[in-house]
Amino acid sequence: MSDQPQVSYVPLHCHTDFSLLDGSASVSRLVAKAKNLGMPAVAITDHGNLFGALKFWKEAKAAGIKPIIGCELYVAPGSRFSREKEENEHRYYHLILLAKNDQGYHNLSLLSSAGYTEGFYYKPRVDWELLTKHHEGLICLSACLAGEIPRLILAGKLDDAKRRAREFQELYGPENYYLELQDHGIDEQRQVNPVLIALGRELGIPLVATNDSHYIDPEDADAQDTLLCIGTGKKKTDLKRMTFGSGEFYVKSPDEMARLFAHVPEALANTLKIAEACSMEMKLPGPLLPKFEVPGDFAQNGQKQVDEDLERLRPLLKTPEAGERLNLAVTQYFVWLSNNGLKKRYPTLTPEIIHRQDYELSVIISMDFVGYFLIVADFIGWAKDHDIPVGPGRGSGAGSIVAYALRITDIEPLKYKLLFERFLNPERISMPDFDVDFCMDRRQEVVDYVTRRYGEDKVGQIITFGTLKAKAAIKDVARVLGFSFAESNLLSSLVPKDPKISLKTLITEPLDSKYVENGWQENHDKLLSFYRQGGKYQELFDTALRLEGLSRHTSTHAAGVVIGKSSLTDFVPLYRDPKTGQITTQFTMDQLEECGLVKMDFLGLATLTVVRNTLKLIERKGIHLNEEDIPENDEKTFHMLCEGKSSSVFQFESSGMQQTLRLAKPSNIEDLIALNALFRPGPMEEIPNFIQGKQNPNSIKWLHPDLKDCLKDTYGVIVYQEQVMEVAQIIGGYSLGGADLLRRVMGKKKAHEMEKQEAIFLEGAAKKGYDRETAKRIFDYLVPFANYGFNKSHAAAYSVLAYKTAYLKAHYPAEYMAANLTNEMHNQEKMASYIHEAKTLGISILPPHVNTSERLFTVVDNNIIFGLQGVKNIGAGAVEEILSARVKGGPFTNFLDFLERIDLKAVNKRVLETGIQCGVFDGLGSNRATLYHNLDKMLDWVTRRKEESAFGQTGLFDAEPNSLPILELTPFPEWAAKELLDFEKTNLGLYVSGHPLDPWYEQWKQTSTVNLADPQPTSKDTTDQVLGLLRNVSIKFSKSGKKMCSAVLEDFRGSIPILLFQKAFEQAEPYLVNDSILGFTGRIEIRDEEKLTLSVRSVLPPENLKLVRSLTVHVRVPEKSWVDEEIEQIRDFFLEMPGTSPLILHIPDSSSETVIRCPPQLHVADTHAALERYKTQAWAAAVWRD
Repeated sequence: MSDQPQVSYVPLHCHTDFSLLDGSASVSRLVAKAKNLGMPAVAITDHGNLFGALKFWKEAKAAGIKPIIGCELYVAPGSRFSREKEENEHRYYHLILLAKNDQGYHNLSLLSSAGYTEGFYYKPRVDWELLTKHHEGLICLSACLAGEIPRLILAGKLDDAKRRAREFQELYGPENYYLELQDHGIDEQRQVNPVLIALGRELGIPLVATNDSHYIDPEDADAQDTLLCIGTGKKKTDLKRMTFGSGEFYVKSPDEMARLFAHVPEALANTLKIAEACSMEMKLPGPLLPKFEVPGDFAQNGQKQVDEDLERLRPLLKTPEAGERLNLAVTQYFVWLSNNGLKKRYPTLTPEIIHRQDYELSVIISMDFVGYFLIVADFIGWAKDHDIPVGPGRGSGAGSIVAYALRITDIEPLKYKLLFERFLNPERISMPDFDVDFCMDRRQEVVDYVTRRYGEDKVGQIITFGTLKAKAAIKDVARVLGFSFAESNLLSSLVPKDPKISLKTLITEPLDSKYVENGWQENHDKLLSFYRQGGKYQELFDTALRLEGLSRHTSTHAAGVVIGKSSLTDFVPLYRDPKTGQITTQFTMDQLEECGLVKMDFLGLATLTVVRNTLKLIERKGIHLNEEDIPENDEKTFHMLCEGKSSSVFQFESSGMQQTLRLAKPSNIEDLIALNALFRPGPMEEIPNFIQGKQNPNSIKWLHPDLKDCLKDTYGVIVYQEQVMEVAQIIGGYSLGGADLLRRVMGKKKAHEMEKQEAIFLEGAAKKGYDRETAKRIFDYLVPFANYGFNKSHAAAYSVLAYKTAYLKAHYPAEYMAANLTNEMHNQEKMASYIHEAKTLGISILPPHVNTSERLFTVVDNNIIFGLQGVKNIGAGAVEEILSARVKGGPFTNFLDFLERIDLKAVNKRVLETGIQCGVFDGLGSNRATLYHNLDKMLDWVTRRKEESAFGQTGLFDAEPNSLPILELTPFPEWAAKELLDFEKTNLGLYVSGHPLDPWYEQWKQTSTVNLADPQPTSKDTTDQVLGLLRNVSIKFSKSGKKMCSAVLEDFRGSIPILLFQKAFEQAEPYLVNDSILGFTGRIEIRDEEKLTLSVRSVLPPENLKLVRSLTVHVRVPEKSWVDEEIEQIRDFFLEMPGTSPLILHIPDSSSETVIRCPPQLHVADTHAALERYKTQAWAAAVWRD
């Protein structure tokens, strides 16, 4: 730094947005500001944490600036464990510590960790004991006005201030302790600074000048003040709220600081001295695997079996170091384990199998990932051995035959042509990453096992940071500025629900085409209109723009778990969530492997829970079925899928996928894998080509004859990333590792790298005898597929699991649907859809009952019985009490018998009322109304009998008379059918025994074009039609003062919000009351809060429902001559799309348009999914319905 004498100041007290909802300076802006000011170094000192330390260190290094890692700690006045404070005592003081060297950084990390894990009370606090224990390698500054020394001075306790300053000086050493001067134009600082200067000179303690920056530039002050309000839950207009008191808390230039502290130039010079003294280097060793203990029995027996295998592997290894690793017991155990597993997986080991295993083993050993595979195999093996369902695979790991041998995955990679290099590329050094799915209910057991296996101090979960994204920034700022809740929602709803969307982009650039296609242009125009109004709206958006992207809060990663070679605090600081108590790392997932930790993803997958529960229910029928017993090409299963009856089938349940299945008619699991990979934005455009190729192999247009074997399973269509790699290998002469690098480059679309790869591809193709034009055509063809092609290993694993769920649905529908209902017990929309589906499968849903229901949904005689846990107000304790009493004493004979045998504290009056209303006690005596209205009388009577029994008097059902009169109930007529259904809806969340729409079922089938279990937005030229039951009717006034209505329309499968504006409202007004049965036409749109809403155009009142007809589908084709050539193809296509809607073809000519009304045998489906399918056809210039 001596070569930059003109710079006289280094900022040593800087907060970033990782001082959550307090600092508004991003790390990137802080580094850029320091660079722009020509500063040789800059410090980060966030409140209590090191969240931003690694990001800051890397960015500062990249900018050529020395990073100084620090923290503004909270120091408890007494013990960090104390939760009490003396009168007039502060809960904590501030203290700045800067890492002078590596030991200092480690101590700073330990202090920050202990603040969260041991001392958290309002803030993460340390104490004098910890400061003493972890003081080495640190430079200490006395901090801001909230520091202990300034607070003692302001309190007039000068002697105490001197004493504490001496103690800090003795602890950190005279060269490492500084009294900190700040001047933000605050009166208290003007009082404190002269005393600090005098104190420093008297005690020989050096001074240092800082500016307590919480934002970058003066113009950011108001936005940071808004951020404070967000954090404290205040409004800007609140008089009694926290403020900084001035606009001086920005990153000041050396000149500004020189003017402020001209009277103490040494305080500025000391900033340079401190920066010079700080020489800490963040060590980033990469992942360090914990030691894997080889079982003792292997050391005695197994090693003898692997000598031959090791010799076979030796020539394949890439480095001398890998050869040395062959001599390690852990490597020998790994090879032995893989060999034994392979023999169990394959009855006959072919040369292809052995070669594939040897190749993978050589790569894994050469890249030193043996320990990683063993760790993963260990916890997955433990889970399987303890009957915890584990997914067949997830991600690219299913492409490894060694993983298959070790029971990490259950997908046979050779059978499905999966590539190992897609998972572990020997030409690109990166950590393998097994993401593992576990049964949702038992995932935590596996995490607990890993914690026990490696030690609590070595295993932890991972922090994540929620940021102020566009929608959240608008809502937060709107609240602070006093906007109404409704207006805040309206403004935020104008932003697409895309986590990557930028408010800055929305305001300054034209709307991206993908949002225009999804109907967002109107919302975008409204957003810009608000912004251009100026005033409060411009203030809101301008403030939100300044805050967008800043860190807002912490949470725990849903799946991530890290394992350390030693204690986690040897590598990273730790954090404790104050709400949950969960201990996590302070660094994010992407940073942890750099720091030496190994990351695993333990995911909970509900489908595994559904499969397990289905198999348990099947077991009750005396049928023992394991997942492994499910045949691969079951005719009944594929017949069901070809009919599109895949709702509730994993990965294939959407209405669009159901339609695709009907068209594609899959006949094997390879077809399912391909359809699963294709059914997503981008590749979806290839579905028609896939279907045509499957149905008519002669129509396939091969990219090149040499690629037939590579593309035959997908009928000439490139579906998978692995196919991109194989094409590069076959045509361009790439190794599979090199082809994976090519795929990554194509996906990133970096022009310079693409040019390099294209040259390599063309050169390799030329060497293999392909002409340049052919090679260039194939290379250009690959580019988009590399971007949106899907990972086949993942698609294969999930499609195999999907097939198993389809098999269970086809063969054991009652058990499968019951398991799904249990899984979605608290999701009423899903449950309604599943109950409707079960009924269409001929399965009855029986209401909950004390004598037949269990905790979860069960099956008896092909009927699904509602689980008691699914009833509102009946908690887990009440359910266990009821089931325990039933097991102990048998079925309940009547309602009084029930009351006598259960604990009325566990099953209280509210539980009983709920149970009566929804039929839990049906058949136990009187009707529901009578039981309900006599409940108090019966409870009083039974309570008195229990009291008598407790004093030795006769029991309730003894033959001898007792002192209580006979209980006589006042009879009441049963509630009307509508009331009974309403009580069901209230207490179960849905209708079970019937539905108010039942009398209109046939009209509903004919009328509704929308599946309310899976509604989709429709284009402006499309009309949807829905019949249902009105709920939550609310008449209100629009901004223009016109009457309008909002409501919820519910049918057998689900519900959707609806809006009726003036014209539709006037037509429908007489019918707009709760529980009306109405039909509506309109368009499904994305409106407030991203909710799909039906905007009503017209109303079909009850008396007209019988007149409802299907909508007409219109298709306009490009030109007459073209249609004449392809008319047969169009006819054949629509014959595959049968429905009830008339079809009209519009055929334009040079000066007119011919309209053809197709015959009834060409009536077609008019659902949203069907229309979207029509639009993908090359001959469909426009599609609409009316």
